[in-house]
Amino acid sequence: LLERWRFEQAKGIHTRRNKPLSPTTIEAHDYGLDLLWRFAQVDEHLDHFTAATFQRALENFPHDEDARNDHYSMREKMHRACVSFGKMLVRHGLLPPAELEGIRALKP
Repeated sequence: LLERWRFEQAKGIHTRRNKPLSPTTIEAHDYGLDLLWRFAQVDEHLDHFTAATFQRALENFPHDEDARNDHYSMREKMHRACVSFGKMLVRHGLLPPAELEGIRALKP
C-alpha cells in the first residue's frame, strides 16, 4: 500500500489539482507517516491507523520547555501525511471515512 501511495503522489493521482507532488514532498509524507508509528509506539499496520493512534502520537511528542520548542513542523508533517494516506485508504475501502475525519479534526 505504501508503494501505491507513493506512486499516486508521484503521478498526481487524486492530489490537489491532480498535479504530481515533488520528490521532496513525497519524502516529507513518508517521514510524517514514520513519525506516527514512532511516537504512537505501535507497529506499522493498518489496524493501528486510527484517530486514537494519531492522538496518542501527538501526546507523545517531546516538548522542550526551555527552548519553547513544540515541534510544530513535525506534527504538521505527520498530520498532512496521515490525511493523505487516509484519503487513499478511504478510496480503496480500507478505512471508514469517519476515521479520516477524526484524524483531520486533530490538526495540530
